[in-house]
Amino acid sequence: MGDLYPSSKSHCYENERDSELDLLYRFRSSPLYKLLTSFLSARSAFGARELGDSVGFVANRRRSISCEAVSSWWKDLRVEMEGTVFTPALEVMNNVKSKDGVMLTKPFLDVCKLILPMLDKFGGPMSLVKSDIGGNIASLEAKYASDPSKFEHLYSMVQVEVESKTSSSCTNGLLWLTRAMDFLVELFCNLLEHPAWTMSQACTESYSKTLKKWHGWLARFSFSIGMKLAPDRKKFMEVIGGSGDINADMEKFCANFSYLLAENHRFLASVGLDDLKAS
Repeated sequence: MGDLYPSSKSHCYENERDSELDLLYRFRSSPLYKLLTSFLSARSAFGARELGDSVGFVANRRRSISCEAVSSWWKDLRVEMEGTVFTPALEVMNNVKSKDGVMLTKPFLDVCKLILPMLDKFGGPMSLVKSDIGGNIASLEAKYASDPSKFEHLYSMVQVEVESKTSSSCTNGLLWLTRAMDFLVELFCNLLEHPAWTMSQACTESYSKTLKKWHGWLARFSFSIGMKLAPDRKKFMEVIGGSGDINADMEKFCANFSYLLAENHRFLASVGLDDLKAS
């Protein structure tokens, strides 16, 4: 899985740059932080007493922990992280609709959240998209949390706003969340269908087909600059692939989630809100 899973056989702590614990330390600000620190805290071989001190403990003890302990730790971690970056989202996606075929709020938002860590693998170029997705998820989650029974169904939040005409936060949240996820699905499809394309090509084409027509000139300019800094395609695919079949999972995600996004668009169009542009 690329840099996330370095070989446990080739390095000891005399080589700080390549050691597995140095790599862990470099990931202290990534979405893996909580998983890794939790795992460290549970491992008596590392001696970490507090969850919050785990990474600091590792940074200070890089030379004193045996290579055997690290080898065992990485082996266990590989087992914990089987599958691809899409695996958790695909599992939750099975529960997005009720038995009556109605879109449920929490499972839908959970699927969107589970894709967010993948955007961190892009680095800066995807910061605009990630920020937009995260903000819209937070807005919709806050409304849902205010009355889970009333807002169990995803579209109920929008229907309340449309009828009351007092707010549009959830309407805008669902609209722009759906559009951002359209972009990601299109990106994944491009990666599947065009193996010779660079990551920059795949991102630019996906943006042109989805978000570009809704954005103002400033957002378009920012995005075009960011895509020129897209990561290496091969390395990116290795990182998100894990131990599973990345192409199969990506194809399944695109097929299943695009259907749900299309349903969102049909609903938004039914209330006259699917063609709103950025102000």
